[in-house]
Amino acid sequence: MLIFRSLEELQSQPPKLSNPVLSTGFLDGLHLGHQSLLSELQEWAKAVEGQSCIVTFSKHPQYALCGSGPPVIHSLAHRLLLLERQGIEACLVLDFTRELASWSPEEFVERILQRGFNSQHLLLGFDSSIGHKRKGNFQYLKAHSDELDLHVRQAEAFVLNGQRISSTLVREAIFTGDLDRVETITGRPYAVLGTVFKGDQRGRELGFPTANLRVEIEASLPSGVYFAEVTSLDKSLNLNSHPALVNLGRRPTFKDIPREDSNGFPRFNPQYDQLEAHLLDYSGDLYDQRIELTFKKKHRDEVKFSGPEALIQQIKTDEAEFRAWLKN
Repeated sequence: MLIFRSLEELQSQPPKLSNPVLSTGFLDGLHLGHQSLLSELQEWAKAVEGQSCIVTFSKHPQYALCGSGPPVIHSLAHRLLLLERQGIEACLVLDFTRELASWSPEEFVERILQRGFNSQHLLLGFDSSIGHKRKGNFQYLKAHSDELDLHVRQAEAFVLNGQRISSTLVREAIFTGDLDRVETITGRPYAVLGTVFKGDQRGRELGFPTANLRVEIEASLPSGVYFAEVTSLDKSLNLNSHPALVNLGRRPTFKDIPREDSNGFPRFNPQYDQLEAHLLDYSGDLYDQRIELTFKKKHRDEVKFSGPEALIQQIKTDEAEFRAWLKN
């Protein structure tokens, strides 16, 4: 997938695209509703012998408009990876600023579609719009399509079991630890993407070396020990679907800090929270490697133990139970 990190980069290095078809959105969680939109985008692109392209944003637009936004489900890098897996051919990443928010629908079409992508095709989500104060909805763009030299369509709403799927529903399922629900509304197991960094090596001292993962997320599962699997993006490592025992939380045995934000949800805070994976029967250097961690099952809550020895015994029990679970 071609990735452009700014409009200037797109315009200075014209992509080798012909007749591209565009859609736009933050697409956090890339749930089944988003995937339905992408399928319509790809079908339209195929029909006009063009390419499917997405315009997305590095941060949620509410951060620019309100100073804060909803807890992020996936990092930008993970969103781009998921879009690539969906078969999207090009993506423009914009910083959503107040200046961009002030553009009229006509400016958005002229600057991004026409001058940026040399495109005349725009697919809107069923409730999405472009331009200042959401003026450029489907009805407005359709009414002005001739003067804009634009072919515009509106995607169908996606409904699952009578409910419209949204990023909010994905966040709620993550916050409550409902992994089955996350998989139902996204079509895949819950996973995070991060980079392995060198921690305090406490796990190694306890006899269970772990890969500490630096992640750029805010929506978080509840604290606890999870059964998971690890995949490295570096194919040369041959590390694909490797079982890992994961601890998510603040290691209360060593430093007890409550893990809640003001709304009672466990928003991930990298200042305190740890995400560490003990890879079963693996030895190797994973520092600075990007890995994807897929959660399979919650095993138990995070517990404050009387000391390191009690923790070691519990980890041994956890590992034994994980190995038994893998055999079933």
